[in-house]
Amino acid sequence: MRVIFLAGLVLACLAPATAQEAPKVARTPDGRPDLQGVWTTRFITRLERPREAKSLEVSPEEAKVVVDAMLVRSNSQKVTDPDFAFYGFNTLASVKGKLRTSLIVDPPSGKIPYSPAGVERADAFNDMESYGFDNPEERPAYERCLSGILAPPIRLLPMLMPTQIVQTPNALVFTNEDVQGLRIVSLSGPTAPAAVRPFDGISRARWDGDTLLIETSDFRADDVARPDMGPPIVLRAQTRITERFTRTSHDELLYEYLVEDSELYTQPWRVEFVMTLEKDEVVYEYACHECNHSMVGMLMAGRLGYQERPTKKIGRCEGAVREPLATLPRLRNFKRWAPESEARERIKDVSCNESASGDGSGSGPCAGGLRYAGRAGDNAQPGAGRQLPHGRDQRHQAARR
Repeated sequence: MRVIFLAGLVLACLAPATAQEAPKVARTPDGRPDLQGVWTTRFITRLERPREAKSLEVSPEEAKVVVDAMLVRSNSQKVTDPDFAFYGFNTLASVKGKLRTSLIVDPPSGKIPYSPAGVERADAFNDMESYGFDNPEERPAYERCLSGILAPPIRLLPMLMPTQIVQTPNALVFTNEDVQGLRIVSLSGPTAPAAVRPFDGISRARWDGDTLLIETSDFRADDVARPDMGPPIVLRAQTRITERFTRTSHDELLYEYLVEDSELYTQPWRVEFVMTLEKDEVVYEYACHECNHSMVGMLMAGRLGYQERPTKKIGRCEGAVREPLATLPRLRNFKRWAPESEARERIKDVSCNESASGDGSGSGPCAGGLRYAGRAGDNAQPGAGRQLPHGRDQRHQAARR
């Protein structure tokens, strides 16, 4: 009897501690975890692991080495697109208290496990993104304002990109400041018929305990990839993407996704990262639509192959001229397109020919500026560049300060 009493006393003492360890999260009137709010990420960890990192999780000292190398690479180009610069973020992603060097957690290599067919599709997408200027349909869906980083799976940019979630018992609405900006996922209603293929694919949502689970497939035939910070996520109609949203604390939302396609990948692969709740953040309208006025400028610049000689100074030096390296083949029915190097043009400054240091090292203010000819987002092209909404531009300026 005494043994039973003591065992019961021990369990009674342990019970409050166990209850305190369980995270308490807000719930909706129907008892589900409340995922609503504006969520952001503030790290520079990319999809794949950089070469400086040898493992998924690193110490703070190791993280500093990785971050410094990433920032050096990001800021190494003399001519850059400010829309894709790092905006004051100098830390790696933290998940479960550990700093991570890649968003991919499986396979252990931290790399996308492309199959030969997946490599071919990724190469074709990258080539078309760089050289496909014959008609608007060759441009990626995000340039045509049809599909952005909110389309499954949710992807990140190295900037502050708030995502707002609105939740009801029957559906969830996701919105952010990128391209289409709105995604509605039903929990109870019928899915779209097979003849209807939205750019987001066809999603089906359900609750798995306290985790929201969204399964998406039936992607469009003309939507072959999801651009990311790194290699693209290639798709076909049969690709299956499973997303999981778990509110782990008051201000943290764990986001995971699994990509499955035995033809495009050698194995299923998984990503996870944490979004943070923002109290005072708001989501601004992106105001992007299919009749993107920049499209004319992008197609025109791509067809020219190179820009007019600039009349204003570049960097700190006067009299810069452009020298096209090669004439690109126009791409219709061209199976293996020109390598990326042939699409570049070098900015050669004639007044400070080698570099400001005079040693020919290419380290001066006029050295080695490389730009893609006709690459979308290139500020030198007429009308090109991603559209920053009002408010986000100010937010980025504040973040940089």
